[in-house]
Formats: sequence, C-alpha cells, structure tokens
Amino acid sequence: MVSFRIERTIEAPLKKVWDAADFTKSAGPYPMEVRNEGNPEKNRVGFVRAVKSGNNTIIERLLSVDPMKCYTYTLDEGAPVKDDYLGIVEFIEDGDVTRISWSVNFNPQIPGTGWISALVIKSVVNKIIDSIENECLSI
Repeated sequence: MVSFRIERTIEAPLKKVWDAADFTKSAGPYPMEVRNEGNPEKNRVGFVRAVKSGNNTIIERLLSVDPMKCYTYTLDEGAPVKDDYLGIVEFIEDGDVTRISWSVNFNPQIPGTGWISALVIKSVVNKIIDSIENECLSI
C-alpha cells in the first residue's frame, strides 16, 4: 500500500478554509462537473464529481463529512489505482490559522508503480491546497 500525508497551514480562520475547500463546489484549479448531488440530509455524502486534469478525467465520490473537521473521499475511476483509494482531509483550527492534513492511501493497479502515482497525486493535492489558500486570502 502507498500512503502519504501533506500538511499545510493557511493563514485564515477555519470557517473560511472549510468553505473554500468545499468538495461539492470546487476542485481547486481543476474543472469540475457534478455527476451526482449526493444526499443533502447527510452533508452531501455520495456526491460524485468528475475532475479534469490535462487529458484525464478522475471520478471522485464523497464518502463522509464531519462538518468543519474532516471529509473522506475515494476515486471511482480514471487513475491507475485499485478500488481501495481513500483520501482523508482534516481541518484543524489553531488560533487564527487553519492546518490542513491531507492523507492518501491506495494500492497501485500495477505493482511497483505506486511511487509514480503518488508523485502525481501529491502535485494535484498541493495545487488544490494552493487554490484553497488563494481563495481564503482574496476574500
């Protein structure tokens, strides 16, 4: 299994960061298309989005939401990973700043290639966090 965690601090209060990171409204700098609205009575769990990165389209599904604390998601298709992909995005309030801890765990479809997928996913995650930060600083 390939696992990694990216931790970043954004100079903005939790509510502002949480709103900017809304899984149902934004995929950072990547174009997003809604495929399924999810369950509005359960914080939109089941929400499915198609995220375009270059010539590739990734289908992501929201698994759980703990408002202002954490959400989890999986990749349903479009990446060379098995169906065990799990992303966990945690938001930790620390005074006037917010820490984001973004963990990813997956098994590659082809043994020995996980490091390549991890490099690409890390780059995408960092661009999404950059976009969250830019939105928070511009509001």
